Amino acid sequence: MVLRQIACRVVSLSVAVAIGLTCEVVALSARCCSAQDGGGLARPLGRSCRDNIGVITMSQFRKVWADAILANQQLAFNRSKGEVAFKHLFEVYPNDGMVYYERGEAYEYLKVLDRAESDYRTAEGLFPLKHWKAIAREGLARIQHFRQPSSGQSKPPDDTQAALIHRLHSVPQLAHDIRVDAFSAIQKFDSEPHFAAAQLRVLYTVAVKSVSVYPSRESL
Repeated sequence: MVLRQIACRVVSLSVAVAIGLTCEVVALSARCCSAQDGGGLARPLGRSCRDNIGVITMSQFRKVWADAILANQQLAFNRSKGEVAFKHLFEVYPNDGMVYYERGEAYEYLKVLDRAESDYRTAEGLFPLKHWKAIAREGLARIQHFRQPSSGQSKPPDDTQAALIHRLHSVPQLAHDIRVDAFSAIQKFDSEPHFAAAQLRVLYTVAVKSVSVYPSRESL
């Protein structure tokens, strides 16, 4: 418990002191703490990765996700450049649900909801694991609620792991390496808390020492 509290506090400090996106990422870390205290965090990504060993190796999964996270960031800041980046990813990984999911998150950030919805739906069909299919469905539910908030459909919960992942995607201003570390910490926070704490410590150190936290549009 103490370790988790320290790790979450490290994330909050790294944001408040070095990143300047206090509202978004402090809320992310707070929800992470709350979930670890018994609040509704979904099954950790680390377990689903291990379940998927038969399809791709862990290192391949991490590389695909990291590449897709970078393309997501590029699309959020420079649509034409980001779409080219995703085009290249699809040439290498034409049937990988994670690439579609990351592009969907970027389009949702840009409020290009038709394309986000299409990507989430494709990702749901391609993901081999029920856990990831559920995460893609939460993306679809967010879009439906955004379009018709009074339709009677309840707003997706904001204390699930899918919500944590989406909340971090809503802050593309974070440096790419910091985002990857944060996603990695989220996926290991329940199954490997000591390793997660070490990752969060690295995140704090990098954030504090970083001279240019916000990527320029020209660099993406």
